[in-house]
Amino acid sequence: MRKLVLILSSKLNYVEHGFNSEAAVIWGLTQANQQLWLIEKEIKH
Repeated sequence: MRKLVLILSSKLNYVEHGFNSEAAVIWGLTQANQQLWLIEKEIKH
């Protein structure tokens, strides 16, 4: 689980520093939330 968090946080860092705009950060957070939701769904099944 820790590894997953690192992957997501590194993706968010890329978004923040790569684009450095509010829209890009929001998009990055949305993507991360979707991935977490899918993973949670898989864990429950």
